[in-house]
Parts: sequence; structure tokens; C-alpha cells
Amino acid sequence: MGRKGADDFADCVIRRSSQDTIIRSKYIVLMVLISLACAAAISYILCERYVLRGMLTEDSFDVVSLELISCLCCFLNFTMYLICRRVRDHHERDIVWRRALIDYLSSYGLDVKRLENINARASEGRHALMAVVSFILWFASVLLSVSLVLIIMVEGSVSLQLRAIFQVGYIMVLVQFICTLGTAVRYPERHDSLQVEFVDEMQPMLEGLGIHVDAMKPIAAGHGFLINLILFLVTLGLYALYMIGSSATRMNRHMFSQWAYEEKLLSEIMRVEGATGINVINAEPDPKMIVRLAKGFT
Repeated sequence: MGRKGADDFADCVIRRSSQDTIIRSKYIVLMVLISLACAAAISYILCERYVLRGMLTEDSFDVVSLELISCLCCFLNFTMYLICRRVRDHHERDIVWRRALIDYLSSYGLDVKRLENINARASEGRHALMAVVSFILWFASVLLSVSLVLIIMVEGSVSLQLRAIFQVGYIMVLVQFICTLGTAVRYPERHDSLQVEFVDEMQPMLEGLGIHVDAMKPIAAGHGFLINLILFLVTLGLYALYMIGSSATRMNRHMFSQWAYEEKLLSEIMRVEGATGINVINAEPDPKMIVRLAKGFT
């Protein structure tokens, strides 16, 4: 379109699928069931093997319980990591999104100081660091779960060492939960409110340029940090399942609202700027499968 910020905004909208990810609650439930089914299968095989050898009798229930809970901890850590990573990617995209619109409005000589202030507040956060910490916690929980299975195979009984591994795994889930509360659970409401504030501030400027788009609608707020933490402790971690699904749903609603708004806004900007279409240039070839898998976990 030739005007500062307009092309950057169009590019950001077109490439949003590379940074915005929709996480469906039903798939989270499916992952829970698959995780528990795998844990039950592993526990059954271990019990059968050692019961036949006379090594596991009274400890069979403990072995099944520890392995089920261990695998559930791995699932919770992995899902919370996915949420943290999604927050990081969407946060980085929205920085470019707001910057492009600020540049576009400033190219018309409009006063964008208030937009700059809102953008500065919305751009705060250490979401990239939290995503790295979350990944490390998930990877460590996997190592703990594997260690649990190996020790059971060698010792054939539930020892204090196994119980210590389980306790460490639970503590890691708690740490992961706290990290996720700060970056993922509280993020949708705070980020959405700032994004709506940014759009509301921008609306009169757009109207002055002849761009008519309905403002973004805010999403519903969730529980506070303290309430979430108390419910997690009282339910011994089971509340994390609800928290993950609820957080994913609220973030999805925010993305759908933003997508609908930005599509209409881009259409209006193209109309005002006299653009007839969008040409994709310098398209990168699809990377090899191993590269796509590596990028999927980073």
C-alpha cells in the first residue's frame, strides 16, 4: 500500500497463523485420557511382570498410583508449557500489530502519544523467559517419570526413593502452575483489557480517516491469582485441569475477537489506501519435517 505501517499490519494479519494457536478444551480432555491410559498400561505391565515373579504383592496398588500420578504430572506440565508458549507467541505478534498501527496513524500526522503509552504497558512481561522455564520443568518431569519406571523395574517395589521422586514431581507441577498463573491465566484478561483500551483510543483517529470498524469486545474475567492458588492446593493439583481448560477458552475468545476486528480493519485500510489486493512475496519453502517438529517445541 506504500504507506508506513499499513504493509506491516497487513503482513501481521496474513501471517497470524504462524504465531496464534487455538487450543481446544476437548483436545485437552483427550490428552488427559490418553496420558492416563498410557500410565495405566505401563503400570499393569510392571505389576504383572513382578507379581508373576513374586516380587510385587502388597505394593501393586502403590505402583499403579505412583505411575498414574507421575504421568498426569507430565501431562499437566506439558499442557501448561503449551499455554506459556502460546502466550509468548501471541504477545510478540501483538507488539508488531500495535506498532504497525501506530506507525500508520503517525504517517498521517496524528498524535499517537497515548497509543504509545498503552503499547508500552501492553508490551511488558517476561513471557519468553517463562516459556523457557516452563519447557525445562516439563522436560524434567518427563525424566522423573522415566526414572520412576526404571527404578520400579529394577527394585520391584515402592521404596522411599520412589516416593521422593513423586514428591519432587508434584513440587515441579506446583512451580509450573505458579509460573502459568502469572503468564497464562492472568494474561488473557490483562492483555485483552489493554488491547481493548488501545483500540478504543484508536477508534476516533480511524474515524477521522474515514475508516469505520466496530471496536473489539472484552472477554469475561476469570478468578484472581490467590483464589486459583488456594483451589490448586485444596484439590491437590486437580484444579489445574479446570484452570488449563478455562484459560485456553478465554484466550481463544480473545483471539477470535481480535481476528474478526483486524480482518475488518485491514479491509477498511485497503479501501482507504486504494489497494486492490495482497501479493505474497518472498514465500519461504516448507522446511523438512524434523525442522517443523523442532520448531513446534520451541
